[in-house]
Amino acid sequence: MEQKTKRIERMFDSLALYYKAIAPLNLPKLISEIISIAIRFSSDRTA
Repeated sequence: MEQKTKRIERMFDSLALYYKAIAPLNLPKLISEIISIAIRFSSDRTA
């Protein structure tokens, strides 16, 4: 159990580092991507 939590923590740490490195470069693209996915998702649900 202890090992599993440590692995998950490490995973989140590396994710946070990754996003800190990438976010300044890709933020506008990421936001538009999320918006388009959300639009597609909501139109799928209504259809």
